[in-house]
Amino acid sequence: MSPRIGWSPRSRLTPKASLAYETDRFIVFAALGGGVESPAFNEVDPPAPYDTLTALNPFLDPMRSTTYELGARGETNPQLAARDLGRLRYDLALYWIDVYDEIVPFDGGAYYYTAGRSRRQGFECGLDWLLANRLALGAAFTWSRNRYVIYENDRGNYADNEVPGLPAGVLRLSGRYQTPFGLSAEMIVDYADDYFADDANTAATEPYTLLGARASYARDVGSASLGGFVGVENLTGERYTASVFLNGVDGEYYEPGLPRHWSFGLTAGWK
Repeated sequence: MSPRIGWSPRSRLTPKASLAYETDRFIVFAALGGGVESPAFNEVDPPAPYDTLTALNPFLDPMRSTTYELGARGETNPQLAARDLGRLRYDLALYWIDVYDEIVPFDGGAYYYTAGRSRRQGFECGLDWLLANRLALGAAFTWSRNRYVIYENDRGNYADNEVPGLPAGVLRLSGRYQTPFGLSAEMIVDYADDYFADDANTAATEPYTLLGARASYARDVGSASLGGFVGVENLTGERYTASVFLNGVDGEYYEPGLPRHWSFGLTAGWK
C-alpha cells in the first residue's frame, strides 16, 4: 500500500492535481481540477437589435470552472466470495464545482447570455454486486444541488435559483442473469427527479420512472460466433419529459420522451 500524488495536465486549459492512497483492494483520492470553455459557433450570434450577420454576441465570455472531488473505489474482501456472498464493487465521490460566466440559452436557444457564477455540489455512488458468476446486480445514484450564486440580467435577478435542466436525483437499478448456455436476461429501472426548465424557476418537469428489458444470446459455432438481442424501452408506456428547451419561448419548454419501443440486432464474427 502506498500514497501517490501527481499533477496531470490534460491540456493547458484543464489542469488537474490529485492525491491518492491505494491498497490492493481500494483507493481513496482527492482531486482539484479546472477548465475553460469558449462559446460555440451557434452561441456567438447576438440578440436583436444587433446585426446577426456581422456582429458577435457582446454578452458572452469564456466559461471557467473549478472542481473539487473526494472519493473512493474498490471492492469488498475476497473472503466474502468464499462464503457465497459474491463480490461487491463500489465507486463513491463527493464533488463541488464552481462555474464562472456560465453560458445560458434564451428564447429556446435563439441567443445566449452569461450567468455570473453558479455552483454544483453533489454525491455519486455506484455499486455492482456479482453473485456466483451468473447474477449481477447494479445501482448508480447521483444527488446534486445546482444553484446560481450570482446571476442578474434585464429579465430579473436569479441568484439562489436552481440551475434549470438538472435533476437533483437520478437513479438506475439493473439486474442481469447469464445462463450456462449463452442466454442472458436483463432488467433496468431508471428514475429521474423533477427539475426546472427556466431560470426564473416557474416551469418544472414531473419526476418519472422507466422500465426496460433486454434478452440476448451468444454462441460459438466452430470458428464463428453468433449472437442476437431483443430489447424494449419504456415498458409501461410512461408519458414523460425527455428534455427541455431552456428558457423557451411562450411556455414551450418540454420535449416528450418516446413511448414503448423495441430494438433488436444480430451479430456474426469469425476468429
